[in-house]
Formats: sequence, structure tokens, C-alpha cells
Amino acid sequence: MKELVELIPDGVSQADIAKACNVTQQAVSQWFVSGLIPAKRAQTVKAVTGIPLHKLNPQVYPTVENTNV
Repeated sequence: MKELVELIPDGVSQADIAKACNVTQQAVSQWFVSGLIPAKRAQTVKAVTGIPLHKLNPQVYPTVENTNV
């Protein structure tokens, strides 16, 4: 699986994401390094980047394949 930071589209910076989420760029960097975007920020990050929620935070937004349905 691609690292989360590699999914950020060209033309969108971590500073852009930070501004949209009202956090520091360092916070965004930590999220992407950890590979898990906080649930309360995932919708905003999705809106800015287009990255699907299940990739931003699979613990909160699992795909059908990741559930025990």
C-alpha cells in the first residue's frame, strides 16, 4: 500500500491541509507520518485532497473488505 503522504495530489501542500484543518503544518506532517488522520479531521482532509476516508483513517472508516460483515 502506498504511504499516505504519497497520495496527496500535486498542487496540494501539507500547509494547505493544515490551513483547512486549522492546525499547524507540523501536526499534519505527524498525521501523514503515522499514516492515520484523526477522525475529526478526516472529512476536511478528504475535501482538500480527495483521498478516500478509508485510506485516511481505516479504523473509523473501514472499507467493505475490512469489516466483518
